[in-house]
Amino acid sequence: MSNDEQKDQNCTSNIREYYSHVGWTIDESGTYTDTHTFVDGRAIPLEFTHKCMKRLGKHFENGGRYLLDAGSGPIPHDEVLSYSAAFEKRICLDFSMSGLRIAKSKLGENGICVLGDITNIPLKSGTIDAATCNHVLYHVAADQQKNALLELWRCLRPSGVAVVVYAWERSPIEQALKKFARCLVRQRNVEPLPAGPELYYHAHSLKWFESQDWPFRYKIDTYRAVDNQFLRQYVGNGWIAQLVLRLLHLLQTTFPSTCGKYGKYPAIIIYKE
Repeated sequence: MSNDEQKDQNCTSNIREYYSHVGWTIDESGTYTDTHTFVDGRAIPLEFTHKCMKRLGKHFENGGRYLLDAGSGPIPHDEVLSYSAAFEKRICLDFSMSGLRIAKSKLGENGICVLGDITNIPLKSGTIDAATCNHVLYHVAADQQKNALLELWRCLRPSGVAVVVYAWERSPIEQALKKFARCLVRQRNVEPLPAGPELYYHAHSLKWFESQDWPFRYKIDTYRAVDNQFLRQYVGNGWIAQLVLRLLHLLQTTFPSTCGKYGKYPAIIIYKE
């Protein structure tokens, strides 16, 4: 094992530790620690984020027998929970037992919980109809992210689809929006995000993704063009913010491929032929 590989392995261990013991605890307001730490929870920005989640549900409308939720945690958002409406069972795969327990309580008999790793999914090839993987891949060791995508594809049945919400190393759209926002308004004085752990994070570039010899057909859709830090710094919580985010959502839905390729968070759609 090279020094870089050893470093990545050591770094990703803090992800496992955090989500096994801290991330899915619930605070006094009933909010998960992970959500409180990493998501802009103000009403209008959160409504925008939920609309972005709900939009991806179109990829799961055909339903089937099994939906795989890779890195499910407790399925913290109702919009993501709704993806399994047209499926008989939702298979939740995660290395956090605490997250899986909560997921099972939400799904009941329709849930199958599996303690496992996205880079080595303990399912037979060709067994699932669709897969969702949200904000997980960039926390996987850099040299294992390709393998995780191949594992999702392997598990799909013919005509199956996987939707992977990822982050690019660089976002020209977000950078341009920041420059525009700075010309119009000063950076908002907001409370800093709650102190959280320095979790392992490695986002590859669009160029890296497109240069891989993938065995599957794919397209780049969009999840959200900007990150939570952008929302907190430049977007308020009043009617102007509501208008701005409606326009941004319109941009994403009108030009999903462009926003997916050059925005912050793409939705990578993988097809099994």
